[in-house]
Amino acid sequence: MLYFREVGRARDVLKAKGLPFGDVQRHALHKRALGVSKSSKDFTNGDLDKILGALRAIIDPGDLKAQLHAIDQPELRSLGARTACMAILVDLGIGKGEEITRAEWLRGAYLDSIVKSVSGKLNFSDLTDRQANHVLHNLRMRRLSKQQAAAKHKTPAILDESVPF
Repeated sequence: MLYFREVGRARDVLKAKGLPFGDVQRHALHKRALGVSKSSKDFTNGDLDKILGALRAIIDPGDLKAQLHAIDQPELRSLGARTACMAILVDLGIGKGEEITRAEWLRGAYLDSIVKSVSGKLNFSDLTDRQANHVLHNLRMRRLSKQQAAAKHKTPAILDESVPF
């Protein structure tokens, strides 16, 4: 939806200038931005970022911030996924009871070991969006499994020895 909204905005800008922007021009923009002709249905997140940057250059050529924001999206997605992974590792108790710097190091090492086992790569920053999401999903499933195991072994309140009656 974002893609088609931006295409519509670019079309309006070019139409106001008396320039055409139909399917031919749109596909030419794809080829110019990506280096290959590609259908919008086949875009990866990275492809979409490049296309959005090109469309925003048409929509508002003076707004460099919007164009740079589109270029920065892969790093922002990677940072968001890594932050979510680290939060899950805290939930899993990785580094619990350690001083802060050691706990962060332990969580980073744990995450890197998962990255290596899932993708063969050494660092989270080397992952594609798809691989990063796979690692995040893997950690979410580990957390869910741990939560389910804890709930299964939890003593029901009515059997709790501390209840006096």
